[in-house]
Amino acid sequence: MPKFSSPEAQQMADDYTKYVNEYVAAAKSGDATKIQELAGKQQEWATKTATALTKLTPEDAKLWTEYAQKLAAELTASATK
Repeated sequence: MPKFSSPEAQQMADDYTKYVNEYVAAAKSGDATKIQELAGKQQEWATKTATALTKLTPEDAKLWTEYAQKLAAELTASATK
């Protein structure tokens, strides 16, 4: 995980990483109930990150975008297994 200059950005990255890790673990275990619960939070995360992105420094925004793409790839990979 990258280190962000803003504590808010760092917290968002920490929280989103936890969410992605939970989703990947649920997908690996085949826990359909947990997957559905977490899938329901994807729109909430999309809104939350889009809002936060407007408040980040250009450097943090670039770091976030790259990191979020990496996490999105993990989510996609876990969903196709």
